[in-house]
Amino acid sequence: MKHLLSLFVILLTAIIPVSAQFFNPNPQLLDRGVCVGSAKYRVTYRLSFKYHPDLRDYNSDTRTVLIGRHYISDFSDIISHFDSLRTEDDRKGLDVYSSIVGSPYPLEIIRNIRDKKDDFKYRIHSKVLVYEKPAPQFRWEFTEETDTIAGYECTKAMTTFAGRNYEAWFASELPLPFGPYRFGGLPGLIMKIQDSDKQFTWEAESIEKFTGPIMSYEYDGEQKCTPTEADRTLKRAFKAPYSFITSDGLKLMVRGSDGKFHDSSEVEEPEIPLKPLEFEK
Repeated sequence: MKHLLSLFVILLTAIIPVSAQFFNPNPQLLDRGVCVGSAKYRVTYRLSFKYHPDLRDYNSDTRTVLIGRHYISDFSDIISHFDSLRTEDDRKGLDVYSSIVGSPYPLEIIRNIRDKKDDFKYRIHSKVLVYEKPAPQFRWEFTEETDTIAGYECTKAMTTFAGRNYEAWFASELPLPFGPYRFGGLPGLIMKIQDSDKQFTWEAESIEKFTGPIMSYEYDGEQKCTPTEADRTLKRAFKAPYSFITSDGLKLMVRGSDGKFHDSSEVEEPEIPLKPLEFEK
């Protein structure tokens, strides 16, 4: 039944213009989780992003960042919501579950602060790319510019990271040297950060003291790989989306210019523009 549902969803999404939403991850069961630490703060960020700066429309995601003494986690609240719905439906014995709505950024990160290591899980359709990187060290250039974000007075700083130039606004009133994604190292919580192309912008909406677990989940379809292998997989997916989807053994029907449905192997594949968040110039 679940296999048939996946096929049905693919048939529907094939009718609309192919975009990164085509790769929305499948909702996962949250029944294989390990608590790696305890959170002391919860920060909610609004992420506005495009997969390539030349694209017109932005995607929007709500990101949750849990900050603890030894670990930090950053994940999509939207994807987490649909994972929770699927888990609850599974407990009720239901076979059908809802597909993820919208275009959230399908990346989860858990940082081990003591080991200075970032663990990644990039979820793309039925695959979960699992890899790790050393935590980056940032060199910040401070300015005297200020702004008020989410009620906090912030100071602007600038840095370069993974091929991009960034502007960040941090709140000294909140002495937490962290931020969204992998950013940090400032004398205050990063409340807003964006690259010079404005392809990615994170802005804090709220911060609160929070006591709860920082969880690491194991998902179906996990593939351990190196960061380089993960980058290659993403580039291959965006370059040939039909082939990437059907590599899982699913049949993909695409509506052609004649208005009829054809097997995806019989039509020309559209390429989705991609400029990764981290890249080498």
